[in-house]
Amino acid sequence: MSKTNQDRKLKHLFDGGDWNVYQPDILNLGVGAPGTDLLSSNCDNFRKATDHCLEREKRENQSLIFQYGPTSGTFEVRREIATYFTEMFESPMNCEDLMITTGATQGLHLLLSTMIDLQVSPTGGYFIWVRIPDCLDSREFLKYCLEHQKIYFIAGPRFSVDGQSGKQFFRLSIAFYPKEKLVDGAKRLCEALRDYIATQKIPQSVS
Repeated sequence: MSKTNQDRKLKHLFDGGDWNVYQPDILNLGVGAPGTDLLSSNCDNFRKATDHCLEREKRENQSLIFQYGPTSGTFEVRREIATYFTEMFESPMNCEDLMITTGATQGLHLLLSTMIDLQVSPTGGYFIWVRIPDCLDSREFLKYCLEHQKIYFIAGPRFSVDGQSGKQFFRLSIAFYPKEKLVDGAKRLCEALRDYIATQKIPQSVS
């Protein structure tokens, strides 16, 4: 084993690994990250936003844009996000109820280090958990999906402490692909599950 670390010079989270989310012939419903349809316009959007902010900082000569921000996130950003989701879901959202984090790690840290109201249940997210009949194994179903529909997801045992529990569950992510691909993927996933169940010897009493 080498005593020195070698920098792999990776360009993004999925670079250089076996889990290639950009492989065109596989619909990867296991990754919780933004897709290329969201990222493609970011260069122009960030350039415009950066130019706008820097011009204001030069004009007002405060340079507060380079200062540490508030822990909940900048008010203007949270206000725009609240307005966007209010219009999208036709349901009022208040910016004071939003918190901006730098990613899942910080979000998890905030949850674990803050007392939360256990009576409040989450009402949304970009992960969907699916339960199949208890007599089936989601790891075997994953193999079937990859072979017959080129669809990938994360089997439940990947999230268990012993690596075996939760075999009747699997997790989907709806963050990476546009709506059209997700709709097509959902239909193909249902077809795959129907066909897979048909190949298994399941007792009539099991649904």
